[in-house]
Amino acid sequence: MATPLTASSVIFTDPANDNQIDSLLGGTRWTNSTISYSFPASNSSLFWSTLSGSGYGSQFGDGEPWNSAAKPLTSADQDYFEQALQQWANVANINFIKVAETPSAVGDIRVAYTEDPDESTLAWSYLPSNSTKSGDIWINTKSLLNFQDWTPGTISFETLLHEIGHALGFKHPFADPDDPIAKTLPPVLDSIMHTIMSYTYSNLQGEEGNEFSLHPTTPMVLDIAAMQYLYGANNHYHAGNDIYTYTDTNTYHETIWDAAGPSDTIQYAGAISSRIDLNPTSA
Repeated sequence: MATPLTASSVIFTDPANDNQIDSLLGGTRWTNSTISYSFPASNSSLFWSTLSGSGYGSQFGDGEPWNSAAKPLTSADQDYFEQALQQWANVANINFIKVAETPSAVGDIRVAYTEDPDESTLAWSYLPSNSTKSGDIWINTKSLLNFQDWTPGTISFETLLHEIGHALGFKHPFADPDDPIAKTLPPVLDSIMHTIMSYTYSNLQGEEGNEFSLHPTTPMVLDIAAMQYLYGANNHYHAGNDIYTYTDTNTYHETIWDAAGPSDTIQYAGAISSRIDLNPTSA
């Protein structure tokens, strides 16, 4: 169990020798696949490390927990955050447990609001490590996430999925000047259509745009492969004979993870001319 002064155990991860997976791996993961999370309600130094480097430094600074804008998530945003956690638990062998914060126990993943003057910075987070900051996720109150509901399909919900990905051990799949030898995805795959860890919005034809009308509501196919490499697959999710029905009344942007079942069905119930193509790599 993490405390304000200690992080839970982490391990270094070996490469998968598969570029599509290795381009997402940040090099570490939580040792235990049961991962705690919490919603900080206080910026007292009793709940945060004041160490420099491995903590947040002096409480008289203006960093994340010490910022005057630092505050707990609303109950509605906590619910959306837990929905985002569940999307990761659906695909990987991860068990998230909520803990109440005390001066002697906090979550491995902690999420709260704070402020960054750059409105384009929606949120930021820390990968698993020995630092007490590891797993922490901060939502910028100057950004869109302070003015938009975090419902699935919004960029806000996509941001939660993205930041949780970091907190579990993912990096970005594109070039990092601070780590020039890190694996990266080729441009054709460095897209949110393939991984929510990307910054690039493009359609299945590779045409880049500014955003989606409906953002991903689940981890995407490369995210699932890489997270299952880190923690194993959730072999109990959709393990029966499942029916996936898509209609004209809803909009979808998701990747299906189906653990088993000898007779699964994907069907479309609507009036628009459509095609379901289950051939490998088909779009």
